[in-house]
Amino acid sequence: MVIPQARPKLSPLKLYAEGSLAFGYAIITCAVLPYFLQILFPKLLNKTFFMPVYRQDKDEAVQKAEIGWKTRYSTLAFALTTLNVFEVLVVPPEVLSPAKVLRDSYFLWIIFYLEATRKIRAEAEQGLLAKNRLGSQVWHLTVVALLAVTLLAKEGNIFNTLINTIVNNKIVQALPITWLFKKIGLAS
Repeated sequence: MVIPQARPKLSPLKLYAEGSLAFGYAIITCAVLPYFLQILFPKLLNKTFFMPVYRQDKDEAVQKAEIGWKTRYSTLAFALTTLNVFEVLVVPPEVLSPAKVLRDSYFLWIIFYLEATRKIRAEAEQGLLAKNRLGSQVWHLTVVALLAVTLLAKEGNIFNTLINTIVNNKIVQALPITWLFKKIGLAS
């Protein structure tokens, strides 16, 4: 019989003693939150946040480009699930840690956002986009850069020190994500 162990209390936003993991989660949350909120508030966000991306003529090339986004998101979900299943079922427990699983998932997010940047450029060159691509590409590359910093953060190095300084800041601790971490027991 396995006796469940109590989840350890962690210092504020130091997810499994690594502020970089909480930082990476915050970056992913910022990157995808508008899409989640669009489910709840479609009329508001469709008019104010989501601009028309593609030409409005809906020819075959535009339809293929739109389907390409759905394909990429479902591929990301499949890759994340496959990675998690592989790590839990194949990687020896003494090597596996929740921090490693989470850090590995950030690598897949980097691949996704790099591909999104490439896709936007290719579609702009084909004349499929309805607006300037610069803002979208800058956002995607910002997400890539911040997640790369998260992956580079190891205990004691400059990236980890910087991230821990940010996440332990009083303003950051007042953010709703801190409340969520406290509520589910990942922070004290």
